[in-house]
Amino acid sequence: MQAVISRLKGYDLEQRNLEYVFGKHLLRSQHDNHLYYDLEVLERKFKSLDRCVAEYMLVKVNLKNLTSQIDDSSERGKAVKIRLEAIDLDAVIAYEVDLFAPVELRRYLMQIKDEVLLDRLRYQVKESMTRTKEIMEVNLRGDVIHAADQLETLRYQRWILYAYNHSNFLMIDQLSSVREIHRDIFQAYLYRFLTPGFGQEEFDLQLLTDVVLHIHPRTLSEMLEEVPVLAVSEATRKGILGKASNLLRSHFVTGGFSGLRQEVDMKAQMLDSSSCFYHYEVFSLLFMVIAKMGCCTDDVRGISPDIINFLLADPKYFDQYMKTLSALIEHFGDAFSVSQFLQVLQAIIPKLESHHLKHDRIVKGILKSWRRHFPQEKIKEVKLIHQAVVNHMGGSNPEYLRLGHLWHITAPELQDVIVAELERFLDLDFNAHLFQCLVHEGVLAVDHKDYFSSYVKEQVAHNTPDGFWHSDGKLIRNPSIDNMAILVHRFDVPLYHPALLDIVGLTPYQSWLLNPDGFEYSGFEVLWLKEAFSVYFFKKLKGNVVVKATLEAYLKESFDEQLTKIYFKYLA
Repeated sequence: MQAVISRLKGYDLEQRNLEYVFGKHLLRSQHDNHLYYDLEVLERKFKSLDRCVAEYMLVKVNLKNLTSQIDDSSERGKAVKIRLEAIDLDAVIAYEVDLFAPVELRRYLMQIKDEVLLDRLRYQVKESMTRTKEIMEVNLRGDVIHAADQLETLRYQRWILYAYNHSNFLMIDQLSSVREIHRDIFQAYLYRFLTPGFGQEEFDLQLLTDVVLHIHPRTLSEMLEEVPVLAVSEATRKGILGKASNLLRSHFVTGGFSGLRQEVDMKAQMLDSSSCFYHYEVFSLLFMVIAKMGCCTDDVRGISPDIINFLLADPKYFDQYMKTLSALIEHFGDAFSVSQFLQVLQAIIPKLESHHLKHDRIVKGILKSWRRHFPQEKIKEVKLIHQAVVNHMGGSNPEYLRLGHLWHITAPELQDVIVAELERFLDLDFNAHLFQCLVHEGVLAVDHKDYFSSYVKEQVAHNTPDGFWHSDGKLIRNPSIDNMAILVHRFDVPLYHPALLDIVGLTPYQSWLLNPDGFEYSGFEVLWLKEAFSVYFFKKLKGNVVVKATLEAYLKESFDEQLTKIYFKYLA
């Protein structure tokens, strides 16, 4: 993005052309509808010039495609939108293009107007994807198929799409139809990659770049769920990591009297909310791809200084797009150092505010990574810990859980400061979920103060024995008692605890889950075992002859893979 900004700044007013406006489109700049005004200038510039008839038509097409992106919250915006909606591209062809365009050029411009080329490409890509899927399915069955490889076809289709979009400076890459083509192309490559004995060996740099630029994060996440690793060459891995480094560096500059600081042009660009959202969508996708490339610690260590400097510069960003970077930091903590992590925490913790989650994922990622990779190193700075506690006051449960993560990497002599604030918060407004998480995290003991009694009371109050119906018609079991049973079994809470003795209104399943040894097994149902997902509960069933015998009898009559695994792992 920084390279595009620099190039755009090199255009004089008289030099601004379709390429210039297309560059602004690539930045997703939509502040004050200025893309419209840039195109309007070109519209007047090219009108009635026979040598510019193609450019004029492309400007008109882009104006028409811009209609849905116009901010019409102001009177001027409403007028702009009305004007764009009134553009008749057929009339432009008939009364303006026909005067100057040769027959072949007219035909080509007509195909662009009617999206004939795009529709044809969409159909061809869909066919290639379907054929690639069929080849994969046949090979997975162990059959033999003699079919033409679709790889060269897909490469050609990628080239056509790129040329059609970029050579014509068409601002269409945000359209759902174009994103669908990019998605189908990558899906076809994934099918080929997963085809036994016939699969693609590696994903190339340009393909992965297109994926990052044009596929929605949620869509890509779903596509990659069944792919353990994206095989890439060493050159491609370095290329993607290099792009990540450039993206991070575009946000900061070093040197000078002020040292590390935000890059001015990029900071200004991020004030445009549309541009900012798109930029961090690409940011998120890029680190999602990196996580799937099979990188080693040394690979991530190469970009770790840029990651740290990006976080220290603290540009405007959105917490939801930091999920993939946070996961990378957590997984590859040994690519960083304790001093780097501490430096970031020293910069971010003073900025933390209650109910403001900008830094939430990054802070949690660093805290978890520190605990996992440097368990012997602890924070000994009194001021930093006190700042963290003060800045969490008045916050929500997730924010106080973040204090729990900080507790693990805090020096023992300072941990009581965090515990005291957690106690104050729980005493003021007890929350069962927060207490449950803090116990599982080892921050609080299950018998800390009298919180367990409050916990049981709240879980029972929230219990709906019959479950509840989801909007799609599925019955969902209320997890309140399930979660309480896990806590009881994991930390060996005695079942004669006064809080547990007072429980009433449980279903037979919930009673069994809480006390399998004291349950009346005449009402036992084998399928309950599929609902009880906790390893701590299954360990309690070890040696339970009634459950074992009942499950054996069931499996003799009806095989069930999940129940078979439970039997051999915990009961046999």
